[in-house]
Amino acid sequence: MIKNYIYQFIYQLINIIFPILTLPYVSKVLGAENLGMYTYSFSIITYLILVSDLGIRNYGSRKVAYCRENKGELEKFFWELLLQKFYISMLVFLLSFIYFFYTNKNEIFLIQIFYIIISFLDISWLYQGLEDFKKIMLRNLILKLFLLVLIFLFIKEKDDLLKYTKLMIIVNLLGNLILWVKIPVSNLRFKNLKPFSHLKNSFIMFLPQVAITMYTTLDRIMLGSMCDKKYVTYYDISNKMIIISMVLITTAGSVFLPKISNLYSNNEYEEIKELIKKSTNIFILIMFPLIFGILSVADGFIELLFDKTYMEVAFLMKVMSITIVFWTLNNITGSHILMPMGRENKITFSVFLGCFINLVLNYILIKKYNAFGAVIATIITEGIVTIIQIYFSKDYFQVNLKTVLKSLISAVIMFLILKYINNLYLKIFLGGISYILLILFFKEENALEIRNFLILRVKEKFL
Repeated sequence: MIKNYIYQFIYQLINIIFPILTLPYVSKVLGAENLGMYTYSFSIITYLILVSDLGIRNYGSRKVAYCRENKGELEKFFWELLLQKFYISMLVFLLSFIYFFYTNKNEIFLIQIFYIIISFLDISWLYQGLEDFKKIMLRNLILKLFLLVLIFLFIKEKDDLLKYTKLMIIVNLLGNLILWVKIPVSNLRFKNLKPFSHLKNSFIMFLPQVAITMYTTLDRIMLGSMCDKKYVTYYDISNKMIIISMVLITTAGSVFLPKISNLYSNNEYEEIKELIKKSTNIFILIMFPLIFGILSVADGFIELLFDKTYMEVAFLMKVMSITIVFWTLNNITGSHILMPMGRENKITFSVFLGCFINLVLNYILIKKYNAFGAVIATIITEGIVTIIQIYFSKDYFQVNLKTVLKSLISAVIMFLILKYINNLYLKIFLGGISYILLILFFKEENALEIRNFLILRVKEKFL
């Protein structure tokens, strides 16, 4: 599992480096207004992609983890699910294209509709279920490097928004095609397949995805329709920076899901509890330094990457950093407990309630406070969803209060130290070093265990 974590970490690391390299350049060349238009339209297209997927991504990876030992069953399942997605995707694509062609003359919308086809070709869920994270990582690396070169070569002026949209489509298409090099097929008889036999189960997974997508994209859509498009860009950048900072946590979440699903299928409940307990403590160790680190470096980071016209993003980042607590706990309750154990209905309830609350709060707050209003709505929504999911996960969810206190105190001391340092790079370096030394000084057991593991691996490798 450690090897998969490393591959997934590299995958997420690529996702960190890429926007850091491209987002400042693209935002300066295209401008906040144009980039806001792209984000606004893509937020709408996301719903169409979601409908065409119909829960296949999460259902598929979990089911593959269950049946991966049986090659015949795995192949049959893969092709049945793929055919289901093909039929639904084609229907959604045709209806969407006709609708946008006759009602919306915006070329950005018409081009982005092709993401529906690209989404059909994305079979990364198969490799996630097989725990083959190396292939996903390599695909992502090739994709991002290619796109990086193309952006700097062809995106040169404000009028290149259309060109930028086409580049994103083409490169994502090529990236998904890479995954088709080796797919499971032997002497399978396609006439024996039942493509819609999984419709009910995938639809169950689809419902929570609808709600999650609604309150992660609805804020951008409402910002784009209720105020200036530049606020969509400000909100989107701050949101992306928070997501980027959580790479260690999201990496572990995607690695643990198939592992826990497999343990659950074998009724190994005690091992599941131990795994969840350990991952929760590790996540807490990461969570607090992330929050206080963002509070320390946000201003300098945004000024370095963008310019002073984007300083509102730094303020939004600081406020939004509190969501790291909720997203971390949701990662545990959702990816580690409720989803692998088939309790999707609990997730569905919590996120639909959160979606309704987010909709109401966005309507009230965005009109008055623009992007800041959307941030406050997100914080309140995430907090409520977290409380509900913790309640549903109480049989498995455990938090070590000693770990919480030691991590929080270490992070606060780190923040106080960094207040007196002006150099951004020195802040980041000393922040990481000081937190590690402090958490080891307080003898937090999980940190000591990680340290001892790393020392042992180094000795095995070099001594």
